[in-house]
Amino acid sequence: MNNKPKSSQVFETDILPTLLGHFWDPLCFRIECARCLNEVGCLKIGDDPDSGKYEPTLLQCFAAVVNKLHSIPVEVFQSFEGLRGQNRIFWEVFMNQLSLLLTNFIRYNMKAVVGAYEITGPALATLAKISALPNDEIFKICVEFWQMFAAQLYLDREKARKEQSQKQNMGGGQQQQPPLMLSLSGSTDMSVDVKATGGGHEEELIAKYQPILDNVRRVMIMRMAKPPEVTIKENEDGEIVREGEVDTDELAMYRMMRECLIYLTHLDPSNMVNIMMDILSELASPSDWNCGLLSRLCWSVGSISGAMPENDEKRFIVNVIRDLLTLCEVKRGVENKAMVASCL
Repeated sequence: MNNKPKSSQVFETDILPTLLGHFWDPLCFRIECARCLNEVGCLKIGDDPDSGKYEPTLLQCFAAVVNKLHSIPVEVFQSFEGLRGQNRIFWEVFMNQLSLLLTNFIRYNMKAVVGAYEITGPALATLAKISALPNDEIFKICVEFWQMFAAQLYLDREKARKEQSQKQNMGGGQQQQPPLMLSLSGSTDMSVDVKATGGGHEEELIAKYQPILDNVRRVMIMRMAKPPEVTIKENEDGEIVREGEVDTDELAMYRMMRECLIYLTHLDPSNMVNIMMDILSELASPSDWNCGLLSRLCWSVGSISGAMPENDEKRFIVNVIRDLLTLCEVKRGVENKAMVASCL
């Protein structure tokens, strides 16, 4: 009787090269191929006593998947909203499966893949583009992942800093806690469930991922969910009305996005500030004016309250208020002025 774990059986067969070699390129098989590979990505090889033996095969499989990402037409990302009919349905389903495949591969094999930037970097860059697609289900998958990934990077960095501080102070030094008192153990009031793993070179790794995280920050801000304290909404006719009841799905999404933005802010506060100020500056242009985006930007600003050193946050808020007052002056129309004023 074969008592080997399921992961061993998969990695000891030729099923992975067969899937990628014969069933990914034909569009008629690609979705099902992605589903099968997703099942492989979800396997926890760390539970296998021989897991080290299978890591090279796992990385080879992930690298082969990432290499296949180049075959996705750029137009799919650039003109997704313009897709129609069966073409739209195919790419929506495929992007859904691809987001699951990439996120699960990294989530369940974080220790093995996170340091392999030449593989994981292109995968995350693609996932950042997928995050911007106008599909709520796909976006939720991506937000859940970015929340976990940002938390993992943050916790690993803080663990490394703490260990370095203890070495320098011979165990007598105390690591200064971040503003929101996020626990290094991962046991917090946050919903994300991660623990610091470490592995060395955390600062260098974060620097490599920084351009991708920049894109993620911008996507999160531009699609920020409404916080519970906001009781107005834009109806189907574009009119601002008072909301009758709380949208529990939107509330859950807000909490998840807030946590994600908090971790992303801790990883690089100045970058988060620069992105928010850039978006606010862009809204001053008549061609870029978007009252919905202004609201989402302000919700994002409020969501990271307390995530920066006090003096930095005060300076940031003063600049935001100053730019909002200027925007209120230059905007034409009572409704536009009222929308800006409501953000103050």
